[in-house]
Amino acid sequence: MADYNTLNAHERDSLLSFDPTEHTYTRGGRSLKSVTTLVSECFEKFDVDYWAPRIALKNGITETKLRAQWEEKAENARLQGTIMHDKIERYYLGEKHPTLHDETYSLFLQFTEKYSLNPYRTEWAIFDEALGIAGTLDFLDYTDGKYTIYDWKRSDKIIKDNRPLTTNRYNKTAYPPIDHIPDTTYWHYALQVSIYHYILERNYGINVHAGRLAIFHPSYPTYYVIEVPYLKKEIQHLFSII
Repeated sequence: MADYNTLNAHERDSLLSFDPTEHTYTRGGRSLKSVTTLVSECFEKFDVDYWAPRIALKNGITETKLRAQWEEKAENARLQGTIMHDKIERYYLGEKHPTLHDETYSLFLQFTEKYSLNPYRTEWAIFDEALGIAGTLDFLDYTDGKYTIYDWKRSDKIIKDNRPLTTNRYNKTAYPPIDHIPDTTYWHYALQVSIYHYILERNYGINVHAGRLAIFHPSYPTYYVIEVPYLKKEIQHLFSII
């Protein structure tokens, strides 16, 4: 199978450097903020120092043990997410691995039976120097003359009762100027995909038709594909104050 990342290389690719260990992007010696960092800054962070002692007391364990459990769970989630992304990229590069069929990968294979994608680029590091941001999109499909972003997610916080969780039960929202957006994982990812869309549109001459989340989590009986809205106006408002 042809290496589509080489065939569809862009002249801007060589201008961006990425350090996977530190997860930092640089362009000509200038550090660029990652898209994931930017999105996280738009919402209130979980206050570990406030909640840890309260939840530990409620659960009858020490705060130290609870924090260790949280860190272990987070680290495992990061590891499993990385493994999933690697397997999916290898699949589209033609490197089939039938022995790697864990529950998550099995859901992905079910997805491929219905969605016959044509990869244009995968794990593509893109940037906008004027806005000072960079990020890596998972998958850009090019089918029937249309580009579609797919973001692979291994999360059980996006779907509830077979529907996207789009409202926050405590009515929490993003910070101004996009405080009409509810603070849920769905909207975090919708904003993330929209920023990739915006960067491609402004800097790479690519008009994206749609952005989608493809969700594969072992606790779900099936995979989910959700088309997310393009939050262009919200992004423009956001960058007007940065």
